[in-house]
Amino acid sequence: MDEQKTQQTTQPAHDCIFPKIADGVKQAVREMGPSEPVRKHFRNARVEVLKGIRAIIDSRIDHLSRDPQSTKGTVVVVE
Repeated sequence: MDEQKTQQTTQPAHDCIFPKIADGVKQAVREMGPSEPVRKHFRNARVEVLKGIRAIIDSRIDHLSRDPQSTKGTVVVVE
């Protein structure tokens, strides 16, 4: 059992280039994207669309709640 020793591999001492490349790509993507004011504008627009949908749903709920026909049930004869 002593003969089977696991060897630990170590990373080379030199710096790896891949993290530097990844940082450069991230920065390029950030610069190509919309600016913060544009992102804020679209975020607010999404919120307004959702508020509009909520208003439509609330209106429909109010309409159905006031309709007396929608509150009546159906009589089913059970033998």
